[in-house]
Amino acid sequence: MVELVGDDDVVAWVSRGIAETRGWQVAQLYDLACESYAKRVATAEVLDLRRDQH
Repeated sequence: MVELVGDDDVVAWVSRGIAETRGWQVAQLYDLACESYAKRVATAEVLDLRRDQH
C-alpha cells in the first residue's frame, strides 16, 4: 500500500534535508520545497527560500 505524503510533510522533510545536507543535492531540495509552496500559492515563502538558497 502506498501512503500519500501531504505538502506539510514534504516541506518538513525538505527543510530538515536543507539544514543537514551540503552539495549538489541541496538545490533539488530547494526546488521541491518551492514546488510545494507554489501549490499553496505561498509566494512569500517561495521568495524567502530562493533568497536563502543564494
